[in-house]
Amino acid sequence: MIRRVHDLHPDDTAARITLRHQLRDLRRQLGVHVDDLADACGTTFKAIYLFEQRGNNPLAATVQRYAGGLGHQIVMRPMLTPELREHPDAAALAALAAATHNPALADAYQRSAVLTNLVAHRRWLNMSARDIAERCGLHRAGGWISQFENDQKPALLATYQRYTRALGGHLNLDLQPLNPHHLTEGAHP
Repeated sequence: MIRRVHDLHPDDTAARITLRHQLRDLRRQLGVHVDDLADACGTTFKAIYLFEQRGNNPLAATVQRYAGGLGHQIVMRPMLTPELREHPDAAALAALAAATHNPALADAYQRSAVLTNLVAHRRWLNMSARDIAERCGLHRAGGWISQFENDQKPALLATYQRYTRALGGHLNLDLQPLNPHHLTEGAHP
């Protein structure tokens, strides 16, 4: 099933399409067959095919598993104004992400670090979860925003983008090779 997402800015759609093309091109360049990537990611041929062909809007963790299956990672970088120092908890989470040998755990730490910085920025702007929900066009969804902020539900990649836009910024999505020690455990080609 394709999830329809109404982005707050067309650049967000373009960023996800670019990322999808980068991942597909990397898979082809590495000579990894869709079946092999699906096995490495713990998913199906159809899921990989649909992502590559239609660009359905997957969970952030799913895109990270796809990249990990190719020896890469997606790094989310919120670009916010004013630029604030990294929250101390986010810095600690980022350090844990860099230190672990488990790619799935590194991803979870990295996403938590991004969320921690986004929530700190929201609070610095004196905005409530309801304010963010309204800016995202999600009326009466303050509870949903709180669940996202507390990392209680798996979130779509577009959710991170929309939240960042609601704060007046944008989210950079960078495809980078995995830290070499992350390749010792977890999926890779």
